[in-house]
Amino acid sequence: MDRTPEPGGAAGGAAGGGFFVVQKHAATRTHYDLRLELDGVLKSWAVPKTPSYDQADKRVAIQVEDHPVEYAEFEGVIPEGNYGAGPVVVWDRGALVWAEDPHAGFEKGKLLFELRGHKLRGRWTLVKIRDRDSDADNTWLLIKERDGLEGPGRELPEASILSGLTVEELGAGHDPAGPVRARLDELGAPEGAVSASSARPMLAEARKRPFSREGWVFELKYDGYRILAGVEDGRARLVSRNGNDLTASFPEIARSL
Repeated sequence: MDRTPEPGGAAGGAAGGGFFVVQKHAATRTHYDLRLELDGVLKSWAVPKTPSYDQADKRVAIQVEDHPVEYAEFEGVIPEGNYGAGPVVVWDRGALVWAEDPHAGFEKGKLLFELRGHKLRGRWTLVKIRDRDSDADNTWLLIKERDGLEGPGRELPEASILSGLTVEELGAGHDPAGPVRARLDELGAPEGAVSASSARPMLAEARKRPFSREGWVFELKYDGYRILAGVEDGRARLVSRNGNDLTASFPEIARSL
């Protein structure tokens, strides 16, 4: 653990309902790691090509070792000299619903499940096959089930759902905030600590009719939450306009921070 930022396992396994995560991993070969939560661990498969909604695209999925559930949060660069060295992004994640008993599924070599993610949704199946080029018993096919969501031609975004970075940008050390900081320095913006707890959010103002003004962009006020987000002492905080802590209500936003 002192050589790599990857999380280790916690004693006692996981609690709570089922979930899945797909991490895009640029190791020796770039691939997608599909991980399904079961019995307190992440059952894992390496998928060489992007998962596809096209039923004609039967993606090879090589089952690998189980991972701790904490690994579902990992996005970063595994340093050289470690197994799987290279950048990893959280490509997709969400709820997992088993359509059939997964324990029986492993016995018969077929897993049927529903994914409720940002990119992958609907029913999918993993079917074990015999790899003719190897004696290994770990080769499966990932196939989209017929549920009204299947179909060819669907392009899936490559960026992380947490950071918005592609695995290539993460590996290159891309800093999205860098140009913003540089521009602020050019403008002579004052430096100082800003707290989400003490800052006041900008509020909408009512007008009888719409208007334009040079140097400004106006928009309608939509219903929803007006929140200030920040990282204080290494912890993300989401604070409402009335000072209420809403961090737990929006965990994906907190993770991205």
